[in-house]
Amino acid sequence: MASIVLMDGYLLTKLQQLRTYFQSLNPFATLYKNNVTPSPSDTIATYTPGDYDGASSLAVLWPNAPFSSGPGEAFMFGQTLIYQPTGITTPNMVYGIYVIDTVNVRLIYAMRFDAAPVAIGGNLDALPVVPTWRERSIV
Repeated sequence: MASIVLMDGYLLTKLQQLRTYFQSLNPFATLYKNNVTPSPSDTIATYTPGDYDGASSLAVLWPNAPFSSGPGEAFMFGQTLIYQPTGITTPNMVYGIYVIDTVNVRLIYAMRFDAAPVAIGGNLDALPVVPTWRERSIV
């Protein structure tokens, strides 16, 4: 199979279009607590939402323009999400976030934490998460 190489300018344009489209879907991110590594065939049902005290889904905003991080690679970072438990009764170990489209109720993407699982559940805990989208051209 031949490789397809996307030019850097196109990668940035593609991410900008995705950014605009994502915002129109009113996306929300939720921490998940099952030991899942995201894959392209996943659905919302793949993920078990965290149920720690005060668990909630947070709106995902993409305020920053995409940028190139080198030849054939581009990134887009979302606004930092802060998950804050309200008590200590139901602690969780969480593995990442999944983001849903609340307009069509579909899974947009999921992201596993590099250091998964992560503990959350003490009322002084705060878990900051930066949604990240990466595009790259593979040669």
